[in-house]
Amino acid sequence: MYLFNFWDWLWFYRRGNIKYKVFDFGQTYMATASNGRVTVVNCYGETKQLAMNSARISLHKTLLTENIHD
Repeated sequence: MYLFNFWDWLWFYRRGNIKYKVFDFGQTYMATASNGRVTVVNCYGETKQLAMNSARISLHKTLLTENIHD
C-alpha cells in the first residue's frame, strides 16, 4: 500500500497537476487541492463536484494573491 502512495506522490509532484482529495461528511463534502507547492483546505460543497470546484477556485485565488507562479 505504501508503495502505491509513494508512486502517486512522485507522479503528482513531477507532473505539476492539481491533486484533489474529497472527504464525505454525510450531507456535505470537504475538499482539498494542492499543486505541489500550495495546498488549500476546508472547501465545502453539497456534492463532490461542488467541493472540488470550490477547492479549485480557492487555490486559484491563493496563487493570485500570493503572486506564486507555477
